[in-house]
Amino acid sequence: AMRLVTLMAAALCVAQFAACETPPADSGSVYITNESFEDLPAPKDALYQTAKDESYAYRGKGFRWGQFVYLYDAELEQAVDFYKTVPTQPPYSWALGGVSYRDSLKTAILEMNKNEDRCRIEIRRISPDKAETTRLRIVVRLNDPKK
Repeated sequence: AMRLVTLMAAALCVAQFAACETPPADSGSVYITNESFEDLPAPKDALYQTAKDESYAYRGKGFRWGQFVYLYDAELEQAVDFYKTVPTQPPYSWALGGVSYRDSLKTAILEMNKNEDRCRIEIRRISPDKAETTRLRIVVRLNDPKK
């Protein structure tokens, strides 16, 4: 009975993914774990999060989609500056669409695009205000259908 439940959960995930994104049936989309896309850099001290499938990616013919989660001990503005400058330069060459702040400046959202790709970077402060270091959770979403 346990195996059936696992299969149902897996089928549900696939069905939800298909409903959101609907890659062409023959796109040969491949589920990739633990791999960010080459053209989406992260600050070098950021820790890539792979537990519980927090970070994931799909890639197919002319199609890619992913969410990449990092923990980063830095000030919010340090992370914002990184994403405003590094990905917008060669070899990455993303165009910065805009930066907005929410939750009393505890969250920054950057919108970037390149050709057909849309990227949304959400940087959220997750440590208490009085902590020695500010721990940030950086979520990079590429072509997010839920946006």
